[in-house]
This record gives sequence, structure tokens and C-alpha cells, in this order.
Amino acid sequence: MKSKALFLIVGVFVGVVVATVFVSTGRATEVEADCHNELCVNPPCCNGDVNGDRVIDVTDVICLLNYLFSGGAEPIEIKGPPCDSCCLPSQILATGQTKCYSGGAVYRCDSADFPGQDGYYQLGCSMDLRFVDNEDGTVTDTCTGFMWQQSTADTNNDGEITEEDELHWPTALQYCDSLILCNDGTWTTDEAEAADHGGVKYDDWRLPNVRELLSIVDYGRNYPAVQPVFSTVLNCHWTSTTTLNQVNGAWLVCFGGGSSHGYNKAVGHSVRAVRGGL
Repeated sequence: MKSKALFLIVGVFVGVVVATVFVSTGRATEVEADCHNELCVNPPCCNGDVNGDRVIDVTDVICLLNYLFSGGAEPIEIKGPPCDSCCLPSQILATGQTKCYSGGAVYRCDSADFPGQDGYYQLGCSMDLRFVDNEDGTVTDTCTGFMWQQSTADTNNDGEITEEDELHWPTALQYCDSLILCNDGTWTTDEAEAADHGGVKYDDWRLPNVRELLSIVDYGRNYPAVQPVFSTVLNCHWTSTTTLNQVNGAWLVCFGGGSSHGYNKAVGHSVRAVRGGL
């Protein structure tokens, strides 16, 4: 009897704390306690990720309280990688570099001559098991929550991805804004055509900003500097970010070596759309 009473007291206390947080932040009606987030393509990655959305926040408390007192969804089993690799929204992304160098040669990472290299520490959310092939033409990044087009965009819909698919910057923005992934895996920018391909699966695509697109660069690889799950990667891709020193230009991310630089918006370059995020 005492244990039941203690359990109830603890539950009420947690509920009061959560309610206080909601009232003080004015977000009581905005927070959703969805215990099965659509972007959760993997199970929870650590203790505390009760609802499996790969982020530890107040919605996990809500899910737990719903399960304990309102017959809500049961917390799902933890099977993912270690806690420091995915769950925390403030987590810095690892670069993917695992080797160390002296000049132009591979060198020992424990060398006192060139200490503290990226390849020695390998800090941040690891590239390993990070990207998930959704088998519908998209890839989900479990560290950031972004969903990406798996291939460089076939903007002219001819079934091949070549330099003919390059767009100048305004058209790249328009293309991504109108892009639709159909339920049968077809990409289109025509709503009527989408109906002929099983209807709309996702239509909230956009051109990524420069930091978003750089987030998928793997600095442990070259030509292309991106994980193999991203198929058909042409080199330089537009971002939605303008270069402020010359506003007629925008930032590119080039997957040949993972570089980024500004370029004239009137010149054609490749496109890869993104949706979602934290």
C-alpha cells in the first residue's frame, strides 16, 4: 500500500512540474505528445527517449504520464546506438574523418607532433548508422531529423540525372517548393500527375540552407564526399542561402571534396531537396 501511495505521489508531482512548465512557457496547446513520431525510423537511442522521436524533451514526460495514468501508448524498446550519438538536439555532427595526417601522408592519431586532430577525437554524432534508406527515394538523417532526396534531383524527369538537370538559383527554389513525392515513389511538380501515381506522400520540400546541406558532407570520403546511401551525387548543389558580400550570388555545397563557396545565381547547378528538421 505504501509503495502504491508513493508511486501516486511521485506521478502527481511530475505532472504538476510538467503543467507548470507548460503554463510558464505558454505552449500548453502547442506541444504534441506523439509517441510514434513519423521521422522515428529507428527505435529510441537512450534512456529518456520514451516516445522514440530521438530527442529527449518534455514530450517524453507527457508520453510516460499518458501511459501510466491514461492508457496511452507503451514506451518502445531501446535498441539504438549509444546515447551520445543521436538523442540530444544540441549534439554537434561528426565530420566522418577517422584518420590523422602529417603533411600529405596518413600519420598516427596518437602522435605528440600533431596532437588533437579531428580523426583522433571523432567528436559528435557519428556517421555510422546515421542515415537510413527509406526505400522510397528518400534518406532520413537520424541525428538531425532531416529527410533528403536520395539522389540529385532529376529536374527534367527524363529518367537520367545529368548536367541537363542543373537549374539556376531562382528556378531551384521554385522546383523544390513545388516538389511532390508520390506514394508510388514518383517525383513530380504537377499535382494532377501526383494523383495518377497514388497521390501525395510528401509535398513540403524546400531547397536546404547552406548549413543543412553541409550537414551531410562526409569529410572522411572524397568524390563524392557523402555517404554511399546518397546515390547519384553530381558535384555542386545550390543552397537557399545568399552570399551577403555579393547578393547576386548564393552558397553552393560541392560534394567532390566537401567544399562550399558562393556562385552567381544565374548559373545552373544541381539540386537536392530536404524536408523536416528539429
